[in-house]
Amino acid sequence: MKKTVLILTLLTTIYSVEFTSSKGTYNIKAGMFGIYGTLSTDVNIYSIKEPKYKLDNNWFYGYDISIYNSQSLIKIEDTISSFFPLDIAHKVGGLDINLQAGKDIYRQDDSSFGVSVVTGISMPWINTDITQEIISNLWDLSKATQTTLNTYKFGVGANMEKKLYNNISIGARGVYAYQTGTIENDIINSSFEADGVYKEIDLSIVGINRENIDLGIITLPANIYTTLGYRYKSWRLDDTNIDVMGIGMGFSAGDFDMSLDEVYLGVGYKF
Repeated sequence: MKKTVLILTLLTTIYSVEFTSSKGTYNIKAGMFGIYGTLSTDVNIYSIKEPKYKLDNNWFYGYDISIYNSQSLIKIEDTISSFFPLDIAHKVGGLDINLQAGKDIYRQDDSSFGVSVVTGISMPWINTDITQEIISNLWDLSKATQTTLNTYKFGVGANMEKKLYNNISIGARGVYAYQTGTIENDIINSSFEADGVYKEIDLSIVGINRENIDLGIITLPANIYTTLGYRYKSWRLDDTNIDVMGIGMGFSAGDFDMSLDEVYLGVGYKF
């Protein structure tokens, strides 16, 4: 995983790079036997990206590498706990990589609208701690387990940029992709296949420094920019065999939904 991130970073930061940091909300909905439970927690998100770098002849490319994780254990809702007397807590995290290449239908000055082909991988994980026993101490589940999703996506995207003032612009981006992959749980040492849909919406406002600015102590170079934005990501896997409780039962869980929304602040540089 570390090698993959390093290679992608080196390949995609030749012309432009942006670093963002944010806190977001991560939501998961899954279950078994038609009984659904939900998880919701705050996560820290760190990203290296270039939403859209313009090339000659109206072509462009973009990339986004994000790492996220929750800081504390979160407990599942009582929907499932009422059926199974377990003390269950979770931590979530993961890695998400998106790459895009496309062409602008419209481009004039610093304003543009284009469509693209998008591909990438998503690797979210759920760490589960179970600290109670069940069925009169006959079944001891006092252990930790990890559920990992490895999905690959391929789809289409659309994006726009609109210059408002000399150094201020707004942007919007949307992605719709088919995804397929596997779900692994170490407590049962098994892997399940799953298919579904990935969706993303990203709205931002960008301020770019056109000239060197002398701040006395340091000089702020030209082509450095700051970004304030909102991003929403959604993963849906249909008819999956996943056990978010970590019990290790290989029963069909129905649909599995994850979403991540964030307000982010970033700084970047165009070489």
